[in-house]
Amino acid sequence: MVVLLALMAPPVPRVVALRGATQDTTSEAWTLFHRFDDEGAREAFARASSPGAVSFAATAGSALTWLPHPYQPGSYVAGREALLALGATREARLARTSTNADRLWLRMLEAAFGSEQPSHSWPELIQAAEALGATGAVDHRSSVLLAARLIVSAPATGGSAPQDGVLLRSVAALEEWLAASADDIDVRHSLVRMYLRRGEAPQARRHARVLLAQQPPHPLAEAALRALTSAGDWAGATDAMKAIGPSLGLPDSTRDLWHAYLLLQEGRMGEAEALLRPLWAIPADSALPARVSQARARALWVIESRRWVDARLVPSVTGMEPDVVAGELLAAGVAGVRVGNQQQAMDALARMALLVGDGDQALPVVTAARPAPLPGRPGVNRPGVSAIPTSRPMRPGATGTAPVTEEPAAVRLGVQRRRAAVMAQQLEAYSIFAEGRRDEAIVLARQAAAVADELPSEAMWPVPVKPSHELVGDLLLEARRPLEAMAAYQDSLNRWPMRPLSLLGLYRAATLARDIDRAAAARAQLSSVWKRGDRNWSDIAEVTVTAKP
Repeated sequence: MVVLLALMAPPVPRVVALRGATQDTTSEAWTLFHRFDDEGAREAFARASSPGAVSFAATAGSALTWLPHPYQPGSYVAGREALLALGATREARLARTSTNADRLWLRMLEAAFGSEQPSHSWPELIQAAEALGATGAVDHRSSVLLAARLIVSAPATGGSAPQDGVLLRSVAALEEWLAASADDIDVRHSLVRMYLRRGEAPQARRHARVLLAQQPPHPLAEAALRALTSAGDWAGATDAMKAIGPSLGLPDSTRDLWHAYLLLQEGRMGEAEALLRPLWAIPADSALPARVSQARARALWVIESRRWVDARLVPSVTGMEPDVVAGELLAAGVAGVRVGNQQQAMDALARMALLVGDGDQALPVVTAARPAPLPGRPGVNRPGVSAIPTSRPMRPGATGTAPVTEEPAAVRLGVQRRRAAVMAQQLEAYSIFAEGRRDEAIVLARQAAAVADELPSEAMWPVPVKPSHELVGDLLLEARRPLEAMAAYQDSLNRWPMRPLSLLGLYRAATLARDIDRAAAARAQLSSVWKRGDRNWSDIAEVTVTAKP
């Protein structure tokens, strides 16, 4: 479900501590919890309520369903209310516990919602979940599934936080369990998500294919389809989307956009265009989610097809996410550069400036160290956008250096605007490259790629709409620096395996560098990806001819 729908959701209901739960209903609730059916889990936990002692397990389970929704208004409030219903102070809550398991459930709740401001202590939360198995209050499978659910809900840690050790142990334990119980769909689903978190797309794909083979389609099929997309199994993902897409519960426009993106990767341009045309024609008075899909459809088509003449600068839609607006502006601006319409490129840059911070809405830190701005950067001697900020701008009247405490929705907005800033910097790199300032442009593009690496990624399609390392590779290749271009394209492929435009760039760079083996390997992969593609598409024709590099 797209984040936009979460942002538009009505205020969340209040959550209270649940009374003693019946075993059957509690088991149903935890099954729904492990499947990320959070609304269903909350309803099941509520049905488990009965007169008697408070159930710390059911209260914690119901509250923890709010963790994957940090940008939904009221989600933290709902979780914290469940904690406070157990007692206004930690001492009062502890006094109500009677077992070590109760205390571990309470420890989890306090790690998740103990702060007055929205803040989660993920390492403490995950370690408490893992410790539950040792109490005997839950079986080992349930304890590991709980830890796994929390791990994939937590922000990425870069391999340095304690939960990464829990992740490794959880993967090993669930694989062992699955070896003895191959039909355990919930365990397999957790493994898909954990392998994606670890960046091990082939392993995620292995389990995803089993999920997608379920008939009728399993409720967890969307996670499996995301796994195939992230793994670059374009044919498998396209076939699965065609078979089960209508059953996924996604908005039609989101589903069609995802399907079209998969077709574009396969080189099936005519089919993709046929899916996208209705999105391009969405009326201006349509609901915002449909208009978001429309903007993404226009941007994806231009970037993926490189039919630059199809790009147009259109009025932005009020209320649309900044990174969605920036994606469409990037496509139009790059198209302007490519067809020699510099005015279109500069107009796109000027509009991007409005998305990248206004001195009032704070931008969170992007990176700890950044190279100094280059001569000729926007805001120095040319119109455009300023560099991606390295620290929060101060609000008017503010003093000192303490960061402003942000609500989760503001954090989400910060991520969106930082993505927009990356795309603005990408477009600036394209523009100054076309002016002949190639070295500056490449450094600028590399800076944008370093920042993009720190931002959350998507699983349906790239954000930024032009993968940052692929852009670096394109500029290096055009500058006839093939060895560096090969490295940049490989960086892109590490994030988006089997992405055809990165493979195509790698093939061309290796050919220019006279690296026959790597050129042949990239060409073979492209031939596999594009085996069902349109034969008359120029890129496909390039790699399907028999001439040697």
